[in-house]
Amino acid sequence: AKLKASLAQSLVRRECHRVAEQELNFCTRNNIRPIAVGDAEYPVHLLECPDYPHVVYVKGDIDFNCGHWLSMVGTRKARLTEIRCVID
Repeated sequence: AKLKASLAQSLVRRECHRVAEQELNFCTRNNIRPIAVGDAEYPVHLLECPDYPHVVYVKGDIDFNCGHWLSMVGTRKARLTEIRCVID
């Protein structure tokens, strides 16, 4: 995937470094592992998606490239219809 020109310029100017450092510190304090595209642990099947995430965040031990696994994506403000869908 290509970076947008505005994001690339922001990276060169180091505008995002402070925020990225805060996020990494949060991950460290909470035992969360960020796994980026290109890392050996990155789930290869995600690369088949046209809008794959460049970073996945993992809590606990898992080998994405071996066997079966389950992913959970949540929201802080779930609607009633979404909650019913999960319960059913």
